[in-house]
Amino acid sequence: MAELVSIVVVAHQNWPDLELAVQSALCQSYQPVEVIVVDNSSTDATPRELPRLFSGRIRYVRQPNTGDAGAYNTGFGLSCGGFVQFLDGDDVLTPYKIEKQMEVFCEHPD
Repeated sequence: MAELVSIVVVAHQNWPDLELAVQSALCQSYQPVEVIVVDNSSTDATPRELPRLFSGRIRYVRQPNTGDAGAYNTGFGLSCGGFVQFLDGDDVLTPYKIEKQMEVFCEHPD
């Protein structure tokens, strides 16, 4: 069975780029992944659109703005995966990124 990978996305005022970031995390060639989005109190469309578009497919957490580090710490604390990938809300992952990294980890577990 494949190891779960947690992808923690930190968001603050990243809409509509955030939609692409989340899609890139969900559409990885490697599965299983869990996607956790930590929103640092965005006032844009994030709190309305993210649950509407991705309900049931991601874990969405809204918190007071603690900066990137605070949000990554929150996401890490919520993650269940044996591996964690951090992603900014205005960035995207290539479709095979997690798969290629997991291949390396499996080949070189030390």
